[in-house]
Amino acid sequence: MPLKILIIGAGVCGPAFATLLRRADPSLSAYEITIIERASKLRETGLQIDLRAQGIPIMRKLGLLDAVTRRAVPESGLAFVDPQGRSFASFGKNDSGHGVQAATSEYEIMRGDLVDVFYRSSLGLSVDDDEDGKVPDITSNVASSGNVRYEFGVTVTELSQHDDTAV
Repeated sequence: MPLKILIIGAGVCGPAFATLLRRADPSLSAYEITIIERASKLRETGLQIDLRAQGIPIMRKLGLLDAVTRRAVPESGLAFVDPQGRSFASFGKNDSGHGVQAATSEYEIMRGDLVDVFYRSSLGLSVDDDEDGKVPDITSNVASSGNVRYEFGVTVTELSQHDDTAV
């Protein structure tokens, strides 16, 4: 009997954890994963997220570093300019998380794009299904594939656990 897992929230961490569990169980039989999200669909908004230190090798081990690289925000660094537009201080980007840390990194991705990469991966979909890289429209409140199921527009009001079940 598969272990039933409930993940509350489909922000960055919910789909990331579902991806990790799916990768840990290629047979898709050890877990039954449900992710609930109070919003009616995945949120595309949010600011940039810089992957650094442990984040880069973890994405590589998950097989998602190339997808993150393709969606990365193209920034070369940060510059301070005077009222005439002349730069008086600049800081380059940090390449691959090595060396001196900077204000931006090689692996800087918009929050919504990172969520989309994890969401697609958790469902076993290609992370590059559509050209513009946007989150696919969800026509119903449910998206599922294999042992992973997303339910949108759902909130937890109560959680009770018994010896053999949780409801």
